[in-house]
Amino acid sequence: MLCQKCQEQEACVHLALSGKEEESHFCELCAKEILSPSVLARLRWDSAGEGTEGYVHATVHILRVEDDSIIGRVLKSSLYAHGSELAIRPCFVSEEQRRVGVEFTFTCPTLHISEVVIDRKP
Repeated sequence: MLCQKCQEQEACVHLALSGKEEESHFCELCAKEILSPSVLARLRWDSAGEGTEGYVHATVHILRVEDDSIIGRVLKSSLYAHGSELAIRPCFVSEEQRRVGVEFTFTCPTLHISEVVIDRKP
């Protein structure tokens, strides 16, 4: 399948929006032009488990939901140790995901990790 944008290269990035039946197909070069670096980093993490330099990736299991934070145990991360606990600012976790037992994944630029993670629990 050819890239929808350049119509020259083989499509390797396939995107589908939730609730829509249409899909978009792009080669890597066109995807880099269209998508923000953080979206590309998250796609790489979700699909291949590969970290991206300059970004922090983490998948956590939510343990507690508090007024000022979501406490989660790290299942996988490019920065934090497996099994460590993180306190995450609630504004970065959707209402639907703010439940004990839910797995939550985030990707953010390394320079902005303090905006997402409040602190590390011992």
